Order: sequence, then C-alpha cells, then structure tokens
Amino acid sequence: MSHDPARPSTRSASTSGPRAPFGFRLRPDGDEQVHLSLPPLPPDVPSPRPDRGPGYVPPGRPPAEPVAAPYSFIPDGGLTGELHDRLLAQRRILVNGFLDDALATRTAAELMLLDGTGDDDIELHLSCPDGDLGAANALADTLDLVGVAVRATCLGSIGGPVLGPFTAATHRTASASAVFHLRDPRVESTGTSADLEAFAARHRREVDALHRRIAAATGQPLERVARDFETGSVLDADEARRYGIVHDVRRAKPAAVTPLRPSP
Repeated sequence: MSHDPARPSTRSASTSGPRAPFGFRLRPDGDEQVHLSLPPLPPDVPSPRPDRGPGYVPPGRPPAEPVAAPYSFIPDGGLTGELHDRLLAQRRILVNGFLDDALATRTAAELMLLDGTGDDDIELHLSCPDGDLGAANALADTLDLVGVAVRATCLGSIGGPVLGPFTAATHRTASASAVFHLRDPRVESTGTSADLEAFAARHRREVDALHRRIAAATGQPLERVARDFETGSVLDADEARRYGIVHDVRRAKPAAVTPLRPSP
C-alpha cells in the first residue's frame, strides 16, 4: 500500500474495515489511501483539550473522592501481599529467615508504622536461626525506641545476633519446640593490615554491645553470657526460660480425641 505524504488523510464516517489499535478503524479506498474513522465519544466524556490536564473536573460533576494507596512492603517468606497487609492490620509482624539488612530495615519500618498508628501491643513473631550483626543491632535499637509494648514470640529457632532484637522486646515467649543458639557471629573481611585491625576492633565493640544487651535483659552475669556465646550453647525453650531469655513457654493444648466407634 502506497501513501503520498503530500496528500493528507481524510476522515470517513464509515466504521467498516479492519480494526486498528486504540479504537481506530482503517479502510483502504480505491486509490489505496488510508482513511481513519474515530468512534464517537460517550456523551459524559468531554472532548480532550490541551488545557485540561490531570485533576480536571468537568463542570457540574463532583470531584472524585481521594483513594489512599494501601501501605505495603514486598513480603518475605512467601506471603502474598494481601496476607501480609492483613497481618499488619492486626498489628502482627512475621520475620523469618536470615536477618540481613533488607529484612531488618523492613521490620524496623513496620514497627515504626504500627507505633505511629495505634497504642495497642505489637506482636513480633521471629524465626531467624542467624543474622547479620549490624542489622540485628540496628533492629534492636529500633525496638528500644518503640513507644508501645512489643510482645515477641520465638517460632522455630533464634540464634546468634538475632537474640539481640528478641531480648529487646517488652515480653518474650517461646513455643515448646523453640531452640536458642547462643553463638558469636562469624565474619570475614579482606584488606590491608590496618583495615583488618580496624575491622576487628569495630566488630569486637559490636559483639560486646550484644553481650551487654543480653546480660541486662536476662539478669545473667556478663562473663557468663560472653562465655556461653563463645562456646555456642544451645538451649531449648525451658532452658531459655530459666536462663531469662524468655518469660514463658507456650504449650499447645492436647486435642480431644473422639473414638470412631463407641466403646461397648
């Protein structure tokens, strides 16, 4: 099909021919010139004008009510966005997996959001066998600043630096099968001897701060906490309660068993 640019296209009222994108219809005529046919606009839709930008309201029409976008993070742990938002609406935060910077930042933001939108307690459910020391200390510092009570529950296992933010909660509970692994974080670094020396000194200060936090929360002597972290002690739920890491252990109630056949 040929088209002479010197001859402008003309409009046709016909709606026959193949459908083109955006509601246009194309029809070749006898001299192979393309005609465009525009469908009429609905009566309540104003014709587009250059001076009518975003937010324009036609005369006589009330302005639309503003719609607030739902607050949502990209969920972790395989949760759908709807489920994640419903948990937030119930003031519940679920944290599982390795506690890295991204997960700690998301959790800290959710804590600040719930702290600023209500006075009810926040439920923090943790299942993090390990984590980054800097991320864990930052999350623990955020918990110190939260103005409402935070009730933390250990589901599964908590280990290493994650014990810092867990013990920063107002009230701490563990499931009957929970496991707590007291161990110092393992780190690696490369660089010059001066860089490594500075890194080791900074890491030592962060580890000491973690030990002091746990000693203050549990009531244990600082020397014992440092020794238990160095040797890698593993505690079950009851041992963690006696140690002072948790306040109570949540045990499932035995389910009632109904016999299939009545006893003779």
